[in-house]
Amino acid sequence: MFASQEECIFCNSYNKDNKKVIWENKEAFSVLNYKPSIPGHALIITKQHLTDLKEITGSILEDFIHAIPQTFEAIQLIYEQDPESIEEFYKELIKNPPEFNSSQFAEQMLKHPHLLVKPIAYNWGMNYGFEAGQRAIHLHIHLFPRREMGLGIATAMRKHLAENNITNF
Repeated sequence: MFASQEECIFCNSYNKDNKKVIWENKEAFSVLNYKPSIPGHALIITKQHLTDLKEITGSILEDFIHAIPQTFEAIQLIYEQDPESIEEFYKELIKNPPEFNSSQFAEQMLKHPHLLVKPIAYNWGMNYGFEAGQRAIHLHIHLFPRREMGLGIATAMRKHLAENNITNF
């Protein structure tokens, strides 16, 4: 887990690699995830190293939330104009993995049947707190492209809990 700004992957790798930024405004930027769950999985990240939801106010909050639909549009545009750049991104992760296991995630994406398929819908969400799955302690939102009908976030969570017999949720 990355707690300080000096250790933060978002401050030290994502934010310093402008060629990987797919959209940005004054307070936030979007990049493809180094550890994607699905091709085109993006992160929306505050430019400031913020760790607490109470810190997001005013223009920071406005720009952070505004980045959600703008990132959606940026990903759509990439898939319309240059879908091969998604493939190139994952090939580069294999050659130069910025994080532990990034190359393994990239290899999975390159084999994914939807790699070059334009998304038709999106799920988005935030993990806030270690128990909720947050590992990088810097506020960010995940944007998950969808290409076909599937479970929504709440339904998927209920299914996961039931399949794993988790009752202390």
